[in-house]
Amino acid sequence: MALQEDLDRLDVALRQLQVKWDLFFNGAEKKPPSELQAQVEALVRRYGNVEIRNNGERFRYQGLSARFSTFNELWQKRLRAREEWK
Repeated sequence: MALQEDLDRLDVALRQLQVKWDLFFNGAEKKPPSELQAQVEALVRRYGNVEIRNNGERFRYQGLSARFSTFNELWQKRLRAREEWK
Protein backbone atom coordinates (compact mmCIF):
# COMPACT_ATOMS: atom_id res chain seq x y z
CA MET A 1 0.00 0.00 0.00
CA ALA A 2 1.43 3.34 -1.06
CA LEU A 3 0.31 5.32 1.97
CA GLN A 4 1.86 2.88 4.43
CA GLU A 5 5.17 2.97 2.53
CA ASP A 6 5.11 6.77 2.42
CA LEU A 7 4.46 6.92 6.16
CA ASP A 8 7.40 4.59 6.75
CA ARG A 9 9.61 6.76 4.54
CA LEU A 10 8.37 9.89 6.30
CA ASP A 11 9.20 8.42 9.70
CA VAL A 12 12.73 7.45 8.65
CA ALA A 13 13.36 10.74 6.84
CA LEU A 14 12.14 12.75 9.83
CA ARG A 15 14.57 10.91 12.11
CA GLN A 16 17.40 11.53 9.64
CA LEU A 17 16.42 15.19 9.44
CA GLN A 18 16.58 15.52 13.22
CA VAL A 19 20.09 14.06 13.22
CA LYS A 20 21.24 16.30 10.36
CA TRP A 21 19.90 19.45 12.09
CA ASP A 22 21.61 18.42 15.34
CA LEU A 23 24.87 17.97 13.45
CA PHE A 24 24.43 21.37 11.82
CA PHE A 25 23.71 23.18 15.08
CA ASN A 26 26.64 21.43 16.80
CA GLY A 27 29.00 22.59 14.06
CA ALA A 28 29.71 19.24 12.41
CA GLU A 29 27.88 20.27 9.21
CA LYS A 30 28.54 23.53 7.38
CA LYS A 31 25.08 24.08 5.88
CA PRO A 32 21.54 23.22 6.97
CA PRO A 33 19.91 20.08 5.52
CA SER A 34 17.60 22.01 3.17
CA GLU A 35 17.29 19.25 0.57
CA LEU A 36 16.21 16.58 3.04
CA GLN A 37 13.85 19.05 4.71
CA ALA A 38 12.22 19.79 1.34
CA GLN A 39 11.71 16.06 0.76
CA VAL A 40 10.09 15.60 4.17
CA GLU A 41 7.91 18.65 3.63
CA ALA A 42 6.80 17.30 0.25
CA LEU A 43 5.76 14.00 1.86
CA VAL A 44 3.83 15.85 4.57
CA ARG A 45 2.08 18.06 2.03
CA ARG A 46 1.21 15.13 -0.25
CA TYR A 47 -1.30 13.82 2.26
CA GLY A 48 -2.27 17.14 3.85
CA ASN A 49 -5.47 17.51 1.83
CA VAL A 50 -6.15 13.84 1.21
CA GLU A 51 -8.86 12.04 3.14
CA ILE A 52 -7.22 9.09 4.91
CA ARG A 53 -9.97 6.60 5.69
CA ASN A 54 -7.95 4.17 7.81
CA ASN A 55 -7.94 5.50 11.37
CA GLY A 56 -4.56 4.00 12.21
CA GLU A 57 -2.89 5.51 9.17
CA ARG A 58 -4.58 8.87 9.73
CA PHE A 59 -3.44 8.90 13.36
CA ARG A 60 0.12 8.00 12.35
CA TYR A 61 0.17 10.68 9.62
CA GLN A 62 -1.14 13.34 11.99
CA GLY A 63 1.50 12.44 14.58
CA LEU A 64 4.33 12.58 12.04
CA SER A 65 3.00 15.80 10.58
CA ALA A 66 2.71 17.43 14.00
CA ARG A 67 6.22 16.26 14.92
CA PHE A 68 7.62 17.75 11.71
CA SER A 69 5.79 21.02 12.29
CA THR A 70 7.03 21.30 15.88
CA PHE A 71 10.62 20.50 14.96
CA ASN A 72 10.48 22.82 11.95
CA GLU A 73 9.45 25.74 14.15
CA LEU A 74 12.23 24.91 16.61
CA TRP A 75 14.85 24.67 13.86
CA GLN A 76 13.78 27.96 12.31
CA LYS A 77 13.95 29.73 15.70
CA ARG A 78 17.40 28.29 16.40
CA LEU A 79 18.57 29.23 12.90
CA ARG A 80 17.35 32.83 13.32
CA ALA A 81 18.99 33.05 16.73
CA ARG A 82 22.22 31.69 15.31
CA GLU A 83 22.18 34.22 12.45
CA GLU A 84 21.42 37.12 14.80
CA TRP A 85 24.25 36.06 17.12
CA LYS A 86 26.86 36.18 14.34
